[in-house]
Amino acid sequence: MCNPVFIGFALSAASTVMEQQAAEASADAANKNAEAQARNATQATLNDYSQTAQRDLQEQSAAAQELDQNQMAAARQQATARVSSGEAGVSGLSIDALERGYKGQELRNSDVIQRNLAFQQQQSAQTRKSIYTTGKGRVNQAAASMKTKPSRLGAALQIGGAGLDAYTKLNP
Repeated sequence: MCNPVFIGFALSAASTVMEQQAAEASADAANKNAEAQARNATQATLNDYSQTAQRDLQEQSAAAQELDQNQMAAARQQATARVSSGEAGVSGLSIDALERGYKGQELRNSDVIQRNLAFQQQQSAQTRKSIYTTGKGRVNQAAASMKTKPSRLGAALQIGGAGLDAYTKLNP
């Protein structure tokens, strides 16, 4: 029949091995989860950057279209003034002043459009900084949740201690 001290040692060793394996599996699962979170955080950051870049392009395109419309409107106003003055037989300084007024309005409108675009671009730059900071924080948070695997040396020492305990019980 088996010695009860040996059975106790065997059970202790088996329990330690099982605990070690469970702790390693838990650390592996936690690390895989953390890696997935880091990948997802990186992808979300890239998506946010892409969305911001797309919005910037749309804003630039809209501003360019608005500038074109502004120039066409001013040209139509100037042409209307010339035709009307020609039909009425009016010429001179008053017509020149009217055309300068239309041109001045065009330039003021263009300035406002360009200033608004610059403000939007500044806001986009701030948004990109925020995206970077948020993304970095998410990746760092995922990295911080990584777990180290338990030491196999610790398990070996625990088994060794159980063996020494069994030996001292057998050989008092």
